[in-house]
Amino acid sequence: MKMKKNIVLLMLWIVAASLSACIPKEEQKPTFSPGCPYPPKDFSSSNLVGTWIAGRPDWSDTLIIKEDGTYKQILHLRSNTVTYDYESKWQSWWIEAQSNSVPYLHLTGYRVCAYWTEIGCDQVGGGKEYWTDFCQGTGTEVPGGGVLDGKGMQMPNEGILLIMGAPRTAEFPQGVNLTLLKRGIYATWTFLPSIRE
Repeated sequence: MKMKKNIVLLMLWIVAASLSACIPKEEQKPTFSPGCPYPPKDFSSSNLVGTWIAGRPDWSDTLIIKEDGTYKQILHLRSNTVTYDYESKWQSWWIEAQSNSVPYLHLTGYRVCAYWTEIGCDQVGGGKEYWTDFCQGTGTEVPGGGVLDGKGMQMPNEGILLIMGAPRTAEFPQGVNLTLLKRGIYATWTFLPSIRE
């Protein structure tokens, strides 16, 4: 009797595996890249519209993203040695799908100085430094993106943020967060959605 039960369970598993192989490839989107959760299945560019904040009250980087494909960056940086306030004009943004990682959010004219203080706030983008998509590692070609080699990717005139999935909660109503490509051993720089009223 136990043998029959095991055979029945094995047959059910084989049928389930066979049926899942029949799902068209476009519907078999992975839910995780090698290191990061993908955005929810119902994700669209409208999930990014709104205000996103990284940092803390005395050292903040705010993005205001509009549905028309423009965004504004507001920096408010205060420390014993730094006092800096900056508000950009409206600049373009766009999303790039990745085959081996989460999607990228490209921010033309983005300034990275709130995250990496070794770059001056007058510099646009990450310069000639190398940045890492920690969701996929390095050594992978990025279609339409920056130069990616064994060291990482360059983003000379822009910022590139990873669009990662997050559980839908009061803190993450859109089901995503935005994280700047990582610089060396520095911690990540993650933008959280501002609570909408």
